[in-house]
Amino acid sequence: MVVKIVVDPEKCDKCLLCVELCPLAVFYIGENKGIGVDDSKCIGCLACLPLCPRRAIKAFVAGRILPEGSRA
Repeated sequence: MVVKIVVDPEKCDKCLLCVELCPLAVFYIGENKGIGVDDSKCIGCLACLPLCPRRAIKAFVAGRILPEGSRA
């Protein structure tokens, strides 16, 4: 299953929890200090979803958003 992780820039307050806590360093500080996602590092574990206090991290499988609380 291929999972695509996306950070919603309108919801993200740049607390950096995802950057600090992702064990695979998938998240990084990108252009304009926004949060980027390195798809080549992501294994789709979805551990990042509950980390975000603003629910700015979304996961998509086959173009469909996974419901909150889902696990790969």
